[in-house]
Amino acid sequence: MNRPTHPHAGAAAPAATQRPAAPHDAAPQATTPTPQATTSQATTSNTAASNTAASRTATSAVPDDVVLDAAAALLMTIGVRRTTLAEVARQAGVSRMTLYRRWPDLRSLVRDVMSREWARIVVPGAMAAGDGKAGTDPAATRAELVRSLVATAQAFQANPLFLRICATDGELLAPYILERLGTTQLLVLDLLRERLAAARAVGAVRAGDPAAQARMVLLATQSYVLSAGALGDEVSRDALAQELYLMLDGYLAPPEGPPPVVEGPPPGGSRPAEHREHPGAHT
Repeated sequence: MNRPTHPHAGAAAPAATQRPAAPHDAAPQATTPTPQATTSQATTSNTAASNTAASRTATSAVPDDVVLDAAAALLMTIGVRRTTLAEVARQAGVSRMTLYRRWPDLRSLVRDVMSREWARIVVPGAMAAGDGKAGTDPAATRAELVRSLVATAQAFQANPLFLRICATDGELLAPYILERLGTTQLLVLDLLRERLAAARAVGAVRAGDPAAQARMVLLATQSYVLSAGALGDEVSRDALAQELYLMLDGYLAPPEGPPPVVEGPPPGGSRPAEHREHPGAHT
């Protein structure tokens, strides 16, 4: 029995209709970002920038005192020769790059450690000398000033870091004795000039150039601080401190009578030879 044939069973399938190519189909068309994609990209960029800024802020927010404290502790325990910037960074909890950005080498870091430590000694002494307790009494004002100078010198001799550096790394101090003034010495000179000028205003210090007087006081006191230990223990430190007090007080005290006339050497830089009679000249 023949099966019924579908009306289209023997017909060919119609050919697929092809769309004519548009002129712009030859090249890919640029995709316009959606508003959502633009917002997402901006958010990602802002987040990355914020993270970078936060990282930089966290790095730069480390106080210098944290690093200086770590360096000072290492100087006390292992000395300058065994201290490295890498070890200081580890002790301070900062990266080495952070350290290198602030201190390019160990010497500059040690210099800042010393400057901070010495300033902690000098500034309180200067404040004590200028607290005004002596009023306007010349002798009391000068005594207060000289006492503060001697006390500051004694504080250096008792400072653990100063003693450690003198004992193991004295060459660190040599440039500031032989070649140039350091930060602390400049600070001392500024403070001395102010104190000497104020003392002179009430008649406690003799007339003279405060800058020149400040330098001589610094030289005398610095010599006591650095060289007293080299003199041995035949004379006690207290006795030497008393002599330093008397020397500074005598140097700064106004003369009791009219100032002496000091004659300089004659032109040419030499004094005329003294005329001395031969013992047998009149015999």
